[in-house]
Amino acid sequence: MNTEELFDDTIDDEEFTPKQDESKYSSLSGLSGLSGEDEDRFKQTWNSMTRDVRQDIATRLIGLGEDNVELDFSTVFRECLNDSDAEVRVLGVNGLWEFEDRTIIKSFMRLLSSDPSSKVRLAVAQGLGRFALMAQDGKLLESESVRIKNALLLASRSIEEDPGVRLNAMESVAYFNTSEVTEMIANAYRSNQLDSKKSAIVSMGHSSNPDWLPSVISALDHSSGSIRYEAVLACGLLGEESSVFNIITLLEDEDSEVQGAVIRSLGNIGGPISKKALEKCIKMDDDVLVELAHEALNELAFDDDPLSMDYGV
Repeated sequence: MNTEELFDDTIDDEEFTPKQDESKYSSLSGLSGLSGEDEDRFKQTWNSMTRDVRQDIATRLIGLGEDNVELDFSTVFRECLNDSDAEVRVLGVNGLWEFEDRTIIKSFMRLLSSDPSSKVRLAVAQGLGRFALMAQDGKLLESESVRIKNALLLASRSIEEDPGVRLNAMESVAYFNTSEVTEMIANAYRSNQLDSKKSAIVSMGHSSNPDWLPSVISALDHSSGSIRYEAVLACGLLGEESSVFNIITLLEDEDSEVQGAVIRSLGNIGGPISKKALEKCIKMDDDVLVELAHEALNELAFDDDPLSMDYGV
């Protein structure tokens, strides 16, 4: 089935009510891996659709991609980046969350610097964090790394930028762990604004700098559940076994999301104490937390022996 036939089956012009007619979406998986003439036909058809239909299809493609990692809707999402509707552009950025092709870096940086919607800029500032991490892992050219770092620094320092965009940019540029970034994180952490402090803790985890561990551990006692949650995850990213004793106490936290973060972080940190704690978590009453504990133990078992999976759910 070619692209035109696929859309004929999927979309019936303005009379189509996407939220109500689920059968219209049965062939959306056919949009995976578009290239060549199919890609050209798709773009022509896509641009003729209404905004609501474009939004709904992009949303559903994100869901399909999450359910089946073999599906590749990157052609659709890249087209979304140039859409006239801001929400579709946001969906395009979100749909490319795990897409590591360096060719989208320029598009992301263009949107970060000039898109009129703060929602789009916020999504892109977060999305560029993936490429910042790739840069630190040596997976990008030096020139690309410098451009990404400079673009994120500019956004994080701009007094004219939306506060949420600035904080997301700080979290992403934190992967570079420069002295300038360190000072920015410290200032945000000292802030009386909850969002700034929370973003600073996220940035500490992204930095992989163990010097931040005392600050992160201190935040484990914060009155805000969202702060405790991010502090636990930051401990997991920093990976210091000395923090295991601190985060284990939060397995009894009143916030179930904090408890879940503890389980995930124990899986990240590893070691005999983490393993013993996770084995106890399997006996918890919460099915969601038990499943997370199984997953964490499977990760630890795989790290120890890739052929051994002793904790299957």
